[in-house]
Amino acid sequence: MDRGQILKTMVGEGKTDYEIYLNTQVLFACQKPFVELCNGDELQFQIVHQVQELYMKLIIYTLLDIEVYIREENTNRVLSLFKRVHLIQRAMIEIFSLLETMSPREYQEIRVGLGNGSGQ
Repeated sequence: MDRGQILKTMVGEGKTDYEIYLNTQVLFACQKPFVELCNGDELQFQIVHQVQELYMKLIIYTLLDIEVYIREENTNRVLSLFKRVHLIQRAMIEIFSLLETMSPREYQEIRVGLGNGSGQ
């Protein structure tokens, strides 16, 4: 099986219940196609940062729920949701360790494509 076939198999056809529920076709389209990546680390860089954005979205939604449960004086739910926020924050910190596997040279190539979003 060549690289193209492997990549096509990985993405799937988006027809299973699981793929439809998670909208994997759209999800996988959020990263550059393999042939457009500037180097071998760019896909990792994109995915790590996209996951961070999704985690932040979940934190915001969870904090909004916490506000409702505080008003309702539902202490058990408040505590479980604060635990969720804490675990998400831990996961966010942990996932950044993946970026330690990037070489500085490859990061500099990626940074060029970030423009003003490079944090520089």
